[in-house]
Amino acid sequence: MFQSVFLPMHKRTYTSPMVDPEPKHSTLNFHIISNIFISVFHTLQEESGIAAKDADTDQVFFSAIDNWRVGNELGRGAYKTIRGIQEFCDIGLDCLFWLKAHGLGTEMERKRRERSDKGTKRGPRTPKQDTGTATQAKKRASGEKKVNKPAVKRQPKKAASNKVKGGRVKKK
Repeated sequence: MFQSVFLPMHKRTYTSPMVDPEPKHSTLNFHIISNIFISVFHTLQEESGIAAKDADTDQVFFSAIDNWRVGNELGRGAYKTIRGIQEFCDIGLDCLFWLKAHGLGTEMERKRRERSDKGTKRGPRTPKQDTGTATQAKKRASGEKKVNKPAVKRQPKKAASNKVKGGRVKKK
């Protein structure tokens, strides 16, 4: 945006007999004003779902002027460097129409993720392909819902008399 909006405008405004007295301020003011307009477009896109190309230019321009006016009243130093309404409007309108034509760059369609099972036949999943255990897959297939069962107190198991206590095991 700097190369396509600011530089041509700056060359057009300040020709060889008349030189810009403060080129650093011009660059800084362009940055501040373009950020105001970008934030207005971004807010419209986030809150209303309106893309930059579909936005109403009057609404965007007046919102940007309001933001600048409020910033001046609150005493923001960066907004005070702008050298008047004429500079704001000249730069702001150029930024507005450039953003409307080119967008914010965030409107790109998201590329769909490639399927992980690409190249294999589709069909019902087998317990091997399914995530989780086989019993969970059976429950999903039968349509059972999880039900919280009350906790059952388990009684301690009795020691089995046929346990090996040591030594060699004798065959029966």
